[in-house]
Amino acid sequence: QLLYLLGEVLFDAGDIVITEAPSYFVYHSLLQSHGAKVLTVPMDDDGMRVDLLDALLERLQREGQLPRVKLVYTVDYFQNPTGLTLSVPRRKQLVDVVKKYSTAHRILILEDAAYRELRFTGSDLPSVKRFDPTNEFVAYASTFSKP
Repeated sequence: QLLYLLGEVLFDAGDIVITEAPSYFVYHSLLQSHGAKVLTVPMDDDGMRVDLLDALLERLQREGQLPRVKLVYTVDYFQNPTGLTLSVPRRKQLVDVVKKYSTAHRILILEDAAYRELRFTGSDLPSVKRFDPTNEFVAYASTFSKP
């Protein structure tokens, strides 16, 4: 429900949302229903390639499109459909990159932690939200139904 409500509040037709590739296809449909344009960033074994996110945001800035970027969406624990988890160093880098480009307006990170509790081995990782101590750049979403 939070995914839908954020879309209602944040997006105007033509706004840009950046997601991982591949990503949760149901959310892509919801974004498109709000008129948002979805751009994607590839993943590797450590999750979203934050260096490529930085390059994409730089390109959008050069093209004058940065003001249209409203959201970066990540499923950072056991991502659907890949099962990948965003590494701890990249969690911090993700927040740092978004802060870097949030100069004229705030770009929000939507951390969809729906699968966080599905861990079978190893220690829990800190959320992306933990790297946002001022509580300005990360919206944390979880669920009761999936775990």
